[in-house]
Amino acid sequence: MLQKTIEFIQSYLSQKARVALFILVLVGIAVLSLKPTPTNLIELDGFDKVQHAMAYFVLGLCATTIIKATRWRLVFTILWLLSGVVEVLQFMQPGRQGSIYDWLANGVGLLFAYSGACFIAKVMKNRDD
Repeated sequence: MLQKTIEFIQSYLSQKARVALFILVLVGIAVLSLKPTPTNLIELDGFDKVQHAMAYFVLGLCATTIIKATRWRLVFTILWLLSGVVEVLQFMQPGRQGSIYDWLANGVGLLFAYSGACFIAKVMKNRDD
């Protein structure tokens, strides 16, 4: 399923459209993270961490469609560090507070995206051989 989604995105969306999608997701995460009151889709204990992981999973997948695989580690590390900066900035927002656990959840989402993208790249390479 994930492989088909990435193939669809790469086949049907131009490079400019993929960059625009990445920027849209990145800005959306930044806006939702830095607005004065937090946005929780579902009020369950720990679900906030799932939201963080899913948001950064989607961001990571978008990143894999616009950069070469040789740069994935660097870009994912930068995205994770950037998410840490967002968590620090939340301490300066009234009504918000940053959390190291949110930062770790962001990293988990990026790690899943990286792992999934590596798996898909390997499958696609083996399929082409």
